[in-house]
Amino acid sequence: MASLGKAVLKGKSGKTYRFKLFALGTRFRKLSGVYVITNRSQNPVGKYRHVTLYVGQTEDFSQPFEKHHKAKDFRRHGGNCICLQADNSEDSRAATERDLIAAFRPLCND
Repeated sequence: MASLGKAVLKGKSGKTYRFKLFALGTRFRKLSGVYVITNRSQNPVGKYRHVTLYVGQTEDFSQPFEKHHKAKDFRRHGGNCICLQADNSEDSRAATERDLIAAFRPLCND
């Protein structure tokens, strides 16, 4: 599983979170953490831009995202990247998820 790079996202609280980026559809081993689905595109000068589509958390990244309850929404909005942050604490994952949702107001989060 080749990483596309790294990103630092800032929550509404001002706290920063570090993520590794992968192509959406990448298979992962069993691992818990927070994830952000984005539409990743490159501008004419080569810099990447991400539109945040969804923020979530899971106990098991090995479950295929093609079966995610919002997978159709990800495709409809051009989702092509998943940003991962490992985190074994359910409480910490939930807090990070809330903070990032508040900051980005993702299109696919209800």
